Amino acid sequence: MDSKQNLREFTVPDASGQSVKYQVVLHGALTGMPVSLAWMRTAAPAMDLIGAMDGDGDVGDLSAFGDTISKALASPELVGLIRDTLSNTMRAGKALSNDLDFDAAYLGNYMELYQALWNVIRLNRFLPLPGTSKD
Repeated sequence: MDSKQNLREFTVPDASGQSVKYQVVLHGALTGMPVSLAWMRTAAPAMDLIGAMDGDGDVGDLSAFGDTISKALASPELVGLIRDTLSNTMRAGKALSNDLDFDAAYLGNYMELYQALWNVIRLNRFLPLPGTSKD
C-alpha cells in the first residue's frame, strides 16, 4: 500500500492559538476495523438518543443523554482507543505512537487532543455518521 496516497494533513490550534500541522496515514482495514467498531460501540448509545429526537430537536429527558455520555467517557478502554486511533498520526513531525511525544504534545492541551482526534476519526471514516463521509 502506497502510504503517500493514504496520507492526509490538517492543522489544529494549540493551547496558545498557534496552528500545528498534523499528518495521518489512514488505517488499513486490519488495524482500522477494530478501531472503527470500538468507536461505534462507544458512540452508539449517544447516537441512539440523538436519533430519537423528534422533528423539533427535542431529546426529551436530557439527563438520559448526560448519563449516556458519562458512561461512554468512563469506559476503561477509551484511553487505549484514543491511542490506537492516533497511532498513525504525526504532530509537528513527531509520532504520536511514541509515549513521550504524545505526553509532551498534550500537556495541558486537551482541546487540541480532542480536535485532532476528531479529525483522525473523520478522515478514517471510523464512525458512519453524517459529516464523516468526506475528507
